[in-house]
Amino acid sequence: MKKICCAGCASMEAAAEYTKQYICILEEMVCRISCAKCDGSISGNFIRLMMPMQQAAARMAEDVPCYTDDRCTLDLACCIRSESEKDMRRLDDVLCCCACISNCPKDVSGHIRKTGRILSSTVSAMKNACGSCDPARDFRRRIRLLYCAMAEMIQAAMCYCLCGELCPIMDDMARHLDDVLNCI
Repeated sequence: MKKICCAGCASMEAAAEYTKQYICILEEMVCRISCAKCDGSISGNFIRLMMPMQQAAARMAEDVPCYTDDRCTLDLACCIRSESEKDMRRLDDVLCCCACISNCPKDVSGHIRKTGRILSSTVSAMKNACGSCDPARDFRRRIRLLYCAMAEMIQAAMCYCLCGELCPIMDDMARHLDDVLNCI
């Protein structure tokens, strides 16, 4: 069900449909983040808050090929989807073990405040990332906002004592985020 026209340029209808899909993905991400149960484990909280962001990245990457034939964007989307799905599996695999690692209440509240600020500004920026007639450009701009937030979330969490199983996953995620942000 490709809705693209010649030369990689989306029709106005396709661009509007792409933006509509993006808004649905964003609203679902916000809902999942809002429903995430934060407790006394920064590692567990990080995973619970990162999973909806990874899901949104994967869905955005899965969706964009329906609206563009821009080769660079399609390659980027393929990489993002693959990495997001891998990261979600890895995060899910360690959630139970990591959620058992408790942090002191002062650290937990500090981390929740930091992530709250990151998420609030990111959601606001993503809601205001209005669409153009070019879904490829819109995808790159919006995924940049999401990836910057994910990188900030990792940096914010790394300031605290974390589950040893989570740290290598976060390092891999940070490298991937940097790679993508450098090529957008």
